[in-house]
Order: sequence, then structure tokens, then C-alpha cells
Amino acid sequence: MKRQPIVGIHKVTNEIIPISKVIHVGLKCDCVCYTCGSVLEAVLNTSKRQHFRHSTKTNCNPTPETELHLLAKTIILNNSKIFFPGKGMAEYTNAVCEIRCNDLIPDATVNVNGKEVFIEIVVTHPIDATKYKKYQNKQAVVLVINLEEEDRDLNYEILESLIIDDQFNKHVLSYSQDSIPLQTDNYSLWKWVIGFGLAGIYVWKKVSGNRRPKRYRYNRKSQSN
Repeated sequence: MKRQPIVGIHKVTNEIIPISKVIHVGLKCDCVCYTCGSVLEAVLNTSKRQHFRHSTKTNCNPTPETELHLLAKTIILNNSKIFFPGKGMAEYTNAVCEIRCNDLIPDATVNVNGKEVFIEIVVTHPIDATKYKKYQNKQAVVLVINLEEEDRDLNYEILESLIIDDQFNKHVLSYSQDSIPLQTDNYSLWKWVIGFGLAGIYVWKKVSGNRRPKRYRYNRKSQSN
């Protein structure tokens, strides 16, 4: 059985549209398939999961991996900040995403305090050697977001939290000699500092507490002799 798509491309704006954001039923949604370009109908009044369907018979079979990739790009376009490893929440502007898949084009490009930052979203295939070389030659800064282990049918709001706020699914490739002057969320950074500090105190007390009884027993034994 073919899988029904949950992502479409708006015919007028050429924007990626998740089914959860569609308000017009049927052909009024004005969307086409991101894979074959055929006209889609929005199926909203259903007891099952809302979805798109091709208005004419086709052999097109959209994949959940591609849809997850497209939704991630949409989320980047619709936001203005993202967690940057080692820097905290960074504000960005001028987000541009490539709709069609192309291994030599970044998934997204944003501007952070005047510096160009590329974003790569890894769902199934890792960044290949050709792309690594391209970024190295360009002395680029690349934010890599890894979604390989995530559910392919994630709720849009949950996926948005993973893309924007998650601190553990990202790493940075930096070939630039200049540091990135990122504006950060100092509150988030302080939460991490305080958290690590409290954890350190807890471990120290735990270790110290375990050592005291041993030292006490040793002293008692020495005194009895």
C-alpha cells in the first residue's frame, strides 16, 4: 500500500506546507507533490491521520525520510533562533532553504551577526566527502543537525523543538579562521553552568561522605591497639 504524503509544496508561494498547517480541503489547498509535481488534494475531514493525496492516479510513492527532511527545512524558515553548540541560543536572519534535494547545495543558509552559516540536516545519508571538501574550500561554518534516530512520523511541534531547542543532536563543522560572534541566550548558558556546579558538589559530598566512615573506623582501631 502506498504511503500518503503529509507534506506538499504550495503552487503560488513554492513554500513547503505540512498537512497540519493546511486549512483548505481538497484542491483548494493549492498544493503539488514535492516528488512528482502532480496536483494534491488535502484530506482533513478524516478519523485517521490527515494527509494529502494525488488528485490523479500516479505511481509516486513519497518517503517519510524525505518528508522529515522537508519539515525540518520549513521549521528553520519559520523561526529566527536555534541552539548552537558551545554558544547557546543564537538569533539568525535571512534563512534560505533549498526545496529540491541536491547534494551540493546546503539544506539551509542563515545569517548570524553578519556571518554566513550553513545548516545540514542528516536524516538518512551523512554528509559525503565531496560536500566536506566544498565547505573546507569555502572556509565555511556548518551546523549539522542529526535526525537519524528520530521517528519519521513526528508531530510537527515535537520536531520543531528538536530542530530549534535540542542541545544533543547538533555539532559544528568550522573551517573558518574567524570565530562566530553569536548572540547567545546567557540564561541558558548559566543554567548549564549552575547545573554542572551542583552536580560537582553532589559528587564531591558523595565521595567525601563515603571516605569519612572508613577513616573513622581506622582511627578507632588504632586507638584500641
